[in-house]
Amino acid sequence: MSLTESANILGKPYFQAPNCLIYHMDCLEALKLLPDQFVDLTVTSPPYNIGKEYEKSLVLDEYLNWCEQWIAEVYRVTLDRGAFWLNLGYLSIRDRAKAIPN
Repeated sequence: MSLTESANILGKPYFQAPNCLIYHMDCLEALKLLPDQFVDLTVTSPPYNIGKEYEKSLVLDEYLNWCEQWIAEVYRVTLDRGAFWLNLGYLSIRDRAKAIPN
């Protein structure tokens, strides 16, 4: 994948720097525009549906359905040798660990 190919597909980025394009758009809409096996790496920290002020809260079934959709799209667009890094948040346990996935 090249940045030029990405820009040709997704249009003008919200922000651009050397070797970096950032888009401000619905992730499902953007992912559906990308061809299969197009992305080397996806790094994401999606909304957790826990009532943060910047989230739109959904009932659990809707949230899980949305997660299934975007995760399936990430899988589709990721190269076989690619990677998907999903941040699920961290929990600190005093005297045991500073950060472990929760």
